[in-house]
Amino acid sequence: MVPSSKEQRESLRSRCREIADSLDRNLPPSKDELELLCRKLLIDAGEPEGYLGWIMVVMSSCFWEEQIQSIPH
Repeated sequence: MVPSSKEQRESLRSRCREIADSLDRNLPPSKDELELLCRKLLIDAGEPEGYLGWIMVVMSSCFWEEQIQSIPH
């Protein structure tokens, strides 16, 4: 499941960035740790568990974004 409104997606994406920025870049979260972070985010935001797969991809993308952007085209 993916949030239907752009506003909702952007709000969740923003929260993912905040959380990803607080994580140690030298120690990527395991799949289980990522799932726990994302479950808590969804609970805190009052969003359904069905968004879990989508939010895990968003969180992972936010975590790796800086490293990916540093690679030359």
